[in-house]
Amino acid sequence: MTVLTSLKFENLVELGIIPDRKFLNEIGIFPPEDWKLPEDGDTQQGIINEIVLRWANIAIKSGVDIVLSSPLELSILVEKFNNVGLISPGIRPPWSPPDH
Repeated sequence: MTVLTSLKFENLVELGIIPDRKFLNEIGIFPPEDWKLPEDGDTQQGIINEIVLRWANIAIKSGVDIVLSSPLELSILVEKFNNVGLISPGIRPPWSPPDH
């Protein structure tokens, strides 16, 4: 499984998957003062796409036959991996409460 649709960019930062300045400083990396995480949605989605591709690549190299992915990243996976099954669960309607 790659990144869940319900995980937002901020969640990935909170989980440490995308490092923020505080995390980097704690491990001894000090980015320039003007460095910051992207705030626009397209750039954030680009970073998520890169994570999805990396995780899927690792899974496929490990021998999985099927990758479960958010519909948001399905097209990039189809482009990159044509020799593996791809499953994308249905999208919850906007009126449906989360986690039900």
